[in-house]
Amino acid sequence: MTDYSDAVVAEYLRRLDVAAAPLPPDRRTELVAEIAEHIAHARASGQAPDEATLRELLDRLGEPDDIVAEARDEGSDGPPPPGYPAGYGQGPYQVPVQHFRRPSIALEVGAVVLMTVGSLIPFVG
Repeated sequence: MTDYSDAVVAEYLRRLDVAAAPLPPDRRTELVAEIAEHIAHARASGQAPDEATLRELLDRLGEPDDIVAEARDEGSDGPPPPGYPAGYGQGPYQVPVQHFRRPSIALEVGAVVLMTVGSLIPFVG
């Protein structure tokens, strides 16, 4: 690859970074890293051996503004459902977090009382 091809990729990633400014910082970093990794993988595997093929690859990826709009739409389904973390839906592989509540102390006290009363019932009868 030539320095010019590196400059084309750097300019594309710079435009993507600028377009991603409205996203949360961690999502912005993740998005730019994903696209940069995709481009690097394509270049390393020989899918973009020259400048023309590299430009075709960037065209297939789309305009940075469109990529950011799509990323923003992924996370705009409203507030996360109960039991889901605050960042749910902002990444492609998010898994809901299960929140288990510890039963209240009243259940434990009730069980002890019922066991005690239950052990006295045979003597009452």
